[in-house]
Amino acid sequence: MSAMGGKKAPPKKTDAEKEAEKIAKASASLLKAAKNDEKNKCEEAITKGADKDFANENGQTAAHIAAAFGALSVIRYMHSLGADFTLKTNPPKKLTPLAVAQAIGEDDAAELISALLEGRPADHIGLAADIELSDDEGGDKTDRSAVDGEKTDRSTAAKADAALPAATTAAAAPVPVEVA
Repeated sequence: MSAMGGKKAPPKKTDAEKEAEKIAKASASLLKAAKNDEKNKCEEAITKGADKDFANENGQTAAHIAAAFGALSVIRYMHSLGADFTLKTNPPKKLTPLAVAQAIGEDDAAELISALLEGRPADHIGLAADIELSDDEGGDKTDRSAVDGEKTDRSTAAKADAALPAATTAAAAPVPVEVA
């Protein structure tokens, strides 16, 4: 205690501890950005030290999460970095990103991953040539984004949300997520 009777200040963090916290925060941001198909935020997280193959407690990488949510721009980006698409989630499921996309029904994500892994052209996959926009009165369930020309099906996103609840929200450490 200090002479004034106050509490003792917590010990200062070492440089190594500060660096570990920075990387943990970047890794959490990477997984959250993958869920939300935010390629720019994925790039920021990688720049801040996140490993392209970082896996949460369930063995899920950004590629797994992007596959589950049909985040095509993130799948393309992670592949361009050389992310390992053969990594499997932890037991009992042991799923690759391709298997995750197939299990959830993210057909474009599955097709894109297959094409990328086989070295086939993939530029056309997920491009919304037939853009369908709903009116504000409910309308069509399909919302095709003009950003990167990639589509988002709200019902599929809801399925992925149910399968992978809250990918990451904590700043210091990734939150575990489950793949259905």
